[in-house]
Amino acid sequence: MDELDQLVPEALPASEPPRLFDVAADFKNLPARTPEGERIEVTVGFPSDAQWAERRLKSKLLIHQLGRGVTRSETKLNPKTDLTIYEAIRRNGARDIDGDEAGALLEKLGKCEAGEVTWEGNGARVPVAVAHGITVTHTFTRVPTAKQARKLREESQTVRQLPNNIIESQVSLEGSVKLWKACGGASDSYVNGIIPDIHKEAAIRAVIEKHDKDVEARVQEDDDF
Repeated sequence: MDELDQLVPEALPASEPPRLFDVAADFKNLPARTPEGERIEVTVGFPSDAQWAERRLKSKLLIHQLGRGVTRSETKLNPKTDLTIYEAIRRNGARDIDGDEAGALLEKLGKCEAGEVTWEGNGARVPVAVAHGITVTHTFTRVPTAKQARKLREESQTVRQLPNNIIESQVSLEGSVKLWKACGGASDSYVNGIIPDIHKEAAIRAVIEKHDKDVEARVQEDDDF
């Protein structure tokens, strides 16, 4: 055999294409419990953007001000709303469950865990771990300005002071979705290009958080002070 032939590597097996998230796909045989505590399995579809938005508006974040700058956060879900959504998305004769069990399922379906944001020119790339064990990738052509980030916080959040030093906060999805679009948000990680709004929110907020952290780190490291 010629020496040059010995230097040619063997053909590597073709890598599998990345899995795409499909909003039309069912989640099959999910563990659940009946109101009586019986362990069962249910099959459900993925909630629509409208259903996620309704759930968000009916959920509340309670911030308990404990004094001396110490706070404790508590998410208060709405079992009635969660049960209504479950009734609409359950498939194949899935059995009855209660609102709290439905809420637990929806929390799993709505998983959105942003990974490390990387800057690409004036834009950014964000991996987001979502349901079905899939990691999707969102890209942006530019990063939100400080003004846009401020408006997002102001317009998406409703705050109300309650007795006993408790602040009630509600956050909508609409502002995040608008900013995602305004910053050139895109992704090739979805079947038919249908991207859930809750995934858009996770991606754009991760970009804002990354930028804020970078600014804070640079200020702390600046030796000119």
